[in-house]
Amino acid sequence: MIKPDIGIVVGRFQVHELHEGHLELFRIVKSRHNRVAVFLGCTKTGPNRKNPLDYETREKMIHDDFPDFTVHALQDKKTDEEWSRELDARIDDIIGGGPASVTLYGSRDSFAPHYHGKHKVKELDIEVPPSLNGTDIRARLTSQIKKSADFRAGNIYNAGLGYPHCIPTVDVAIHHDKHILVGRKPGEPGWRFIGGHAEVTTDSYEEDAKKEAMEESGLPISNVTYIGSKRIDDWRHRGTENGIKTAFFLAESMTFGGTGADDIEEVHWLPLDEMKPEDFEPEHQPLVVMLTTYLINATKREEAYTGVDKKLRLMFRKLGTEGNLTGKELDAFIESGVKKFCQSAFERRG
Repeated sequence: MIKPDIGIVVGRFQVHELHEGHLELFRIVKSRHNRVAVFLGCTKTGPNRKNPLDYETREKMIHDDFPDFTVHALQDKKTDEEWSRELDARIDDIIGGGPASVTLYGSRDSFAPHYHGKHKVKELDIEVPPSLNGTDIRARLTSQIKKSADFRAGNIYNAGLGYPHCIPTVDVAIHHDKHILVGRKPGEPGWRFIGGHAEVTTDSYEEDAKKEAMEESGLPISNVTYIGSKRIDDWRHRGTENGIKTAFFLAESMTFGGTGADDIEEVHWLPLDEMKPEDFEPEHQPLVVMLTTYLINATKREEAYTGVDKKLRLMFRKLGTEGNLTGKELDAFIESGVKKFCQSAFERRG
């Protein structure tokens, strides 16, 4: 019995048409083997600039030129080892578990360094002009608008792929001496909190809040404290499947300074006792309620803490006095007693 002789091509082929380098790779593999299988790398995150095409679109593209090839989807994995095991398992499914001669193929800058499986790999040195680099091809295509129904249909198709987008933003209530800094955008009658889109390159939402404060008001902020999160009813996304969800923060400014910048044309220091939801833009009115509730609860916690602290100090003062402690020794006894009591209460609660 003759062993199956299979050539395996692994790649992404994220281009609108196979270029000469791809075609030469496929032709070489086809000439060396009586059977060819292509595994297309697939991302789990949906279309993006690096991976704009789904599996079905690329499968049809390959079958247009090589209808006798079998084409398979290969999902990305967390590690190279997991990915290699998955590829080997998929190849075993193709050959049916029996003996077979299997060779994996790629061109330069291919999957080869990431594969740690059991099959041999050959990297083919195929000369390809720099202009045929996949990244450059995608960059050129995204800068071109074509006057054709097919182009428009492709855009509509791609827009329908993937999941609805939840767009993360940050908003920050900047306070100083019982005032909150608010801003106004051009053409808007109401106030809004300083904020904007979260950045992919920052490490945290707190960093985004600091960045937005500096960009829109010119103010450095400190003690950035998370208040909560809220879905924002932004008019720009109404009627679509996408939407905004914001992380809302409270932060301090050292001064009453600040100047409107970026898309904020005016800033104003609003006294806390004059802050009313109806004076804000509709999408930020729920944030006013969140901030008010947070400040009320914080005041209650502070009052409760102050009351408990006062009672504890009176209790330890009495104990210390009964033990004939005075002066600095009594003060140290009170501080130590309050600290140990609070630590013990915290440990019991935890």
